[in-house]
Amino acid sequence: MSRLPTEPHEFQLNLTEVNQIVTDVETTISAAIVNVQQQELTSNELNQLFNRASSQLTTESTDDKEFFKRESSIKVPKTSKIIRTSFPPSTDDRPQNTEFNIEQLKQLAKQDAGPLIIERYSPNKTEINYPLANVMVTFNQPMVAVSSLDEILNIENFGISLKPKLEGQWRWTGTKTVQFEAKHRLPFSTKYTLKINKNKCQSAIGGKLIDGLIYEFSTTTPKIVSFSPNGTISTLKPKCFLLFDQKIDKNQILKHIRIVGSNQRQISNNDLQLLDENEVEQDFEYEIKANEDNNER
Repeated sequence: MSRLPTEPHEFQLNLTEVNQIVTDVETTISAAIVNVQQQELTSNELNQLFNRASSQLTTESTDDKEFFKRESSIKVPKTSKIIRTSFPPSTDDRPQNTEFNIEQLKQLAKQDAGPLIIERYSPNKTEINYPLANVMVTFNQPMVAVSSLDEILNIENFGISLKPKLEGQWRWTGTKTVQFEAKHRLPFSTKYTLKINKNKCQSAIGGKLIDGLIYEFSTTTPKIVSFSPNGTISTLKPKCFLLFDQKIDKNQILKHIRIVGSNQRQISNNDLQLLDENEVEQDFEYEIKANEDNNER
């Protein structure tokens, strides 16, 4: 290590003034040249230098830290006892009596079956004001085997009936749920009766129905969605237009129409005349197009 000079040295710097126009800067630096001679330090001098430097250092409590080590991983679970055997097993290890009595198993299942209960049915309202396409009944026990879900179903064997009869089919959607699917939908303005005869209804495991079911519901009746004319008219033979939300028998509708004047005088239905469809579509085109979403008009 080299020894530092003992005498101070003076450095002089001289900078000329600089403005925004002049780009060249004149700088004069004069310094005294220092002649430094290299000399090796003795061991005592080195110790004195180190002691003087170390005396100015302060030790903080946070300086000493243990080596950071993450938490150890969970130990790998040890395998249990391994039992080696041949596959397929030898015939000596197989049970001799492998035959099951199917009838005996059925009898055991019937003993634990309990009573058959209708858990739910749909629809569950007496007045249906929306298009209805199916009727469903769910039991608390399996009624058929899983393998027979796709077979042709004779619903009368289970004592289930829906009247009046409709075009469609009954099918099992599960072993406990049977559903009637109409080909189109259930017609409006009709009263239906869903009946389940407790004497004929029995589950696949022998459960018998305790309480039968007689449930009646009706689909929505016709409603007038548009009527014309409104207000004052200037003809003695007005054309009246009624648009319903479902199909009607126009020949039967006259029996239920009554026209009464302000003097309470009623016009006879014999004086009324039905217009043909072409004339109706021409004269009331706006009213019909305004209700095009109603497919049952």
